[in-house]
Amino acid sequence: MASNSLGYVTVGGGEEPRALTTFALETISGGQFVVISGAFNAVGSQTASFATSDLKSALVTDSERVNGIAMNTATSGNKVTVVRCADVIVTALGSVLQGTAVEAVNHEGVRSISSGTVPTGLYTVIPGNKPIGRALTAAGSENYALIGLNL
Repeated sequence: MASNSLGYVTVGGGEEPRALTTFALETISGGQFVVISGAFNAVGSQTASFATSDLKSALVTDSERVNGIAMNTATSGNKVTVVRCADVIVTALGSVLQGTAVEAVNHEGVRSISSGTVPTGLYTVIPGNKPIGRALTAAGSENYALIGLNL
């Protein structure tokens, strides 16, 4: 199952998510988990030397390197907002148990760390167990869960 078909979906009483504007290195859809990167030493010691163009984002291929979830859809070279802290509805790609820490399985969805499963295929060399937030609702695999994303 793919990420939430409705894209980025947040739940809350008018809260502003904690987010960064980045530039997409590839096509990224709203609701997909991303990693933020940039050139080494791109950021100086003061905010005057910081430029949004210093931050690039790509789809997660390593579940240990999640920096957030895309708020909007963007093609390569265009701006994508990456949310780092918010309550969001995401796809469960394994059991999600309310109250447990969750990890990204890949760029499409999450599972509870306590699910007992280990990464497979592309992810066999990755130990996993890197929490990205907590489950606020439970969900079976290929259903939807509300999680408190906190990166």
